[in-house]
Amino acid sequence: MEATYIRVSTAKQNTITQEAKAIGEQYSDKIQGITEFAKRPQGSRLLGDIITGKVKHVYVNRIDRLGRDADDIQDTIKIFKKYKCQLTITSMGNMNLFENGKESFTFKMMVAMYAQIAEQQRDEIKEKTAEGIQLAKDRGVYTGRKKGTKESSDKFLSKHQNIINCLQSGMSLQKTADTLKVSKTTVVKVKKLMNK
Repeated sequence: MEATYIRVSTAKQNTITQEAKAIGEQYSDKIQGITEFAKRPQGSRLLGDIITGKVKHVYVNRIDRLGRDADDIQDTIKIFKKYKCQLTITSMGNMNLFENGKESFTFKMMVAMYAQIAEQQRDEIKEKTAEGIQLAKDRGVYTGRKKGTKESSDKFLSKHQNIINCLQSGMSLQKTADTLKVSKTTVVKVKKLMNK
């Protein structure tokens, strides 16, 4: 099956441009690029479908849709390679991860460069955000999270939709933890709350 991965950073942004060019099933996340791909609700669902062989070809508009951390982008691509899933970057002239059954050297080189650019852009955004928060604190309009607040079970589960997706697809506790790079304790807690 073919699929397209779509990502925007906030709920206020729309996905119309990416959806217009989508091929196959759409996996769409509204989440910041600093969130690891495997920890995104639809990112983890897509990886699960790649691992189980349901998805064989993924299209993505730009490298930074996969993330804004160079190491995480490379880790995600390793999963594509391991399970022989074709990855096509449409904004780069439909550049493919595999050419004639082998990993493309051009793809490898270009992705390494663009992943570093995405990470640099993330660092600049982070710096500007920190400056904005400090200005707001100086003016007394930023308070942050209140001390003593506790996370509800529903909120905890909503944060771990990726784990739920893996468990519902039949993935074992250990494989879920390994795939999503989370502790097995977290996976067990999610499973217990799901069963309540």
